Amino acid sequence: MKILPAVIAFIEQRHPKFLSAMKGLSDDDIAALFANLPVSYVEFLTLMRVDSNGFSPSGPTQDYHFSTIEKRLNDYKVSGDFYGHIIRSVFYYFGLRDLEARSEIHVHKPDIYQDVLSLLLSMGLMPAMPLLDDVSCLQGGPLIIMLEADDIKGMLTLNFGSRDPKAVKTLRQQLLTNPLIQSK
Repeated sequence: MKILPAVIAFIEQRHPKFLSAMKGLSDDDIAALFANLPVSYVEFLTLMRVDSNGFSPSGPTQDYHFSTIEKRLNDYKVSGDFYGHIIRSVFYYFGLRDLEARSEIHVHKPDIYQDVLSLLLSMGLMPAMPLLDDVSCLQGGPLIIMLEADDIKGMLTLNFGSRDPKAVKTLRQQLLTNPLIQSK
């Protein structure tokens, strides 16, 4: 599955000059680490880990730079869901973060993820990035929405926003009155 190109396209749509300020690792640098890192992380390093233009997918306290990874390689634990982590982070940073109107709905039923995704797609929202088993980023009209299932916390989260507060309010009302999302 080619996820990183879709993530790059999403960033380019919203901040066209951002990627030009990044500097990825060389093939030689990556080859030295390749045996110890998942393919998803290698792709990520190739794109942005010498200089990520200020974007830190795990927040400002996490350091993913090559020199740090080299020093701490034996201690580094890379999540098996690295693509999901990157998609969540990019969608928030380049999509939701600066919107004037945002809303969040939490449902204590993570097992309805696919049903809620189908509902959102039937409402005309379209994938903004590849759909994963536990995270989907959608857009339609003035709205963008991230749907996340967290089986560990037992939570389904819908995080959405728009520059149009009325669109956010309307979607929130539609979702909260839908029997699928209402608490049982």
